[in-house]
Amino acid sequence: MLIRTHTALQKQVFRDVVRVVQKHLLYISLPIPLFDIDGLTCINENITIINQSIGNNTILFDLGDGTTSSADSITHKYTNQGTYTITLELTNQFMCSASTSEQIYVTTRPISAFILPDDEGCAPFELLLINQSSGDGISFEWNINNTTYSDSIPPTLILDHINNDSTFIIALFVTNQCGTVGYLDSVRVNAYPIVDFGVSEQSGCSPLTIDFANTSFG
Repeated sequence: MLIRTHTALQKQVFRDVVRVVQKHLLYISLPIPLFDIDGLTCINENITIINQSIGNNTILFDLGDGTTSSADSITHKYTNQGTYTITLELTNQFMCSASTSEQIYVTTRPISAFILPDDEGCAPFELLLINQSSGDGISFEWNINNTTYSDSIPPTLILDHINNDSTFIIALFVTNQCGTVGYLDSVRVNAYPIVDFGVSEQSGCSPLTIDFANTSFG
């Protein structure tokens, strides 16, 4: 707090008599309000609001949802989505006041979900996905067969070039200001058959006995 004294001189003239009046004026600086917000501004999750102002002041927090407090540190939950204005007002011992405000946006955590219309088939297998994720201001990250995609729906994918029946894991991670959540599912792709057989003899004299072996797979 800054206090300055200023002296003012005033001349008064009455019947040729000059009278000098001296007055002292006191200038007091306003308090400087400061506060921090710690935590994720998500519905039903705690945030902490901390007074960082300097000096011996009376404080009043208005949290924008009907809640007020005179504590230096407040732990608070917002129960509805929306924009809230948090205001801190300081009053010093000379009843000089100043305030500062900050807006926050409170929203919900995202939901990650998708549907596989077909979760099993033969190679080459066209992967179809229906994204059912929801949330405010969300971004996406798909991980399919060790490749990542950031679109809400990845491009058309053909699962192929396998020699054995294989399971492919599909992961979807959805992110917003409240964090990241993930969802996993899988598809089973059956390898297409490879037709082949073997013989015990390639040539010989008649009568020739030949054994056949099916070596097909898939």
